[in-house]
Amino acid sequence: EDDVVTSRLVDAGKILGIEVYDHVILSKDSYYSYKEKKPEFFR
Repeated sequence: EDDVVTSRLVDAGKILGIEVYDHVILSKDSYYSYKEKKPEFFR
């Protein structure tokens, strides 16, 4: 589901002329950066 949200955010940003730099998911002890783990979403 997070992949779908990230893809839609990036697509919406392109339509609006806004660059989405990253999608970061935070938890108490860690984080997940889509820019680091799946940079293909931001090409």
